[in-house]
Amino acid sequence: MNPKNAPRARGLLLCLGMLAALTAQAQSLPAVSLREFLALVEQNSPELGVSQQQRAIADAESLIARAYPNPELEIGAGPWRSRVGGSGGNASAYGITQPIELPSVRSARIGAATAGIESAGAAIQAVRLAIGYQARQAFFELQRRQEDERIARENMTLLEQIRDRVSKRVEVGEAPRFELVRAESEALVAQNALAASGLRVEEARASLRRLTANSLPP
Repeated sequence: MNPKNAPRARGLLLCLGMLAALTAQAQSLPAVSLREFLALVEQNSPELGVSQQQRAIADAESLIARAYPNPELEIGAGPWRSRVGGSGGNASAYGITQPIELPSVRSARIGAATAGIESAGAAIQAVRLAIGYQARQAFFELQRRQEDERIARENMTLLEQIRDRVSKRVEVGEAPRFELVRAESEALVAQNALAASGLRVEEARASLRRLTANSLPP
């Protein structure tokens, strides 16, 4: 092969590799769909769980605010003795009291509890919107990182093939030694790029697991 045609062949192989990576895009998707992932986030998100607990507390406080005060029963017993003489004995006393609230006090307490419920509901919606945005962003970020890894792997494979071909040409004396050194350097750079892209994929997967409290299927 003419050494002048080596750069042209290298460019052709790289273009073919990019095309192969794009056709394999469907294989780089996560194991679950976006809808399934959002359902997992809705069910297992710690942030959503905390906000829902706050809503439950607000509901309980509303029930307490609407309840009427309970009557109070008082019972007393003890010995007694007359101060003017005579025999003593035991005495007992019973009493029932019923607190009566002012209507204005009761309505203010119920109004405050109702406002707490509305505030907790608004907080749930705000958290749900924020978590949903983060979940969608993390989902598509994983797709992008997986595609980057696919392209890096194809690029490394092509550069390793070029390196092997250049090595054979150097062995038979068709190419100078520095061509092999350059091919080996390019292959090494591609290997490092693949390793870095793999780490970024794992970071993106970790973000998805965090949003679902580690309930995402492998």
